[in-house]
Amino acid sequence: KNKQLDFLPCEFLLHVGNDSWYKNRKSVLESFIYTTNLNKNYNGKLVFIGPSLKQHELSDNSIIWLKKNKNRVIFISNISDENLQLTYQNAKVFLFPSFIEGFGWPPLEASLNNCHTISSRTGAIYEILRHNSEYIDNPNDQNEINLKVSNALLNPLCKKKSTLKLPSFQSCTENYINYYKKIITENNL
Repeated sequence: KNKQLDFLPCEFLLHVGNDSWYKNRKSVLESFIYTTNLNKNYNGKLVFIGPSLKQHELSDNSIIWLKKNKNRVIFISNISDENLQLTYQNAKVFLFPSFIEGFGWPPLEASLNNCHTISSRTGAIYEILRHNSEYIDNPNDQNEINLKVSNALLNPLCKKKSTLKLPSFQSCTENYINYYKKIITENNL
């Protein structure tokens, strides 16, 4: 077993992404702290696939909390595709409260691996995931994020099954061929 995945037997909240301001990892940490303060018996962990938290992602409160709870937050900066898939499959909740996204691969990957996903509606995320994610209406609203995360983590029945399926390579190829044929026919090329 890979040493990076020693945390897998426990319950955990997952975030995948870099430390850019728009990823809103500060809200991920704050929502986890809120949940642990709400239920002192909750012993789950927070796993960040990405770099360690930077100063702009920390508040005075979170710095104090992190000093007391170092073993509750795990950072993995390099992970194989196979181990990333295992991490998605074993997470209780995947949180992605981005302010801005182009496409948003991590929520798609989480959903495809049947991980309960909470995400903002930015970029193409809503168009692709539709009912396969729970949504944050305003990624600036820490209270909304806290309530969704604590409900998902502390509710033993909270495990969403995804119905999302990606098209096959063959299906995509056929669709492209048909699209090009249509363009050629309509334009008499």
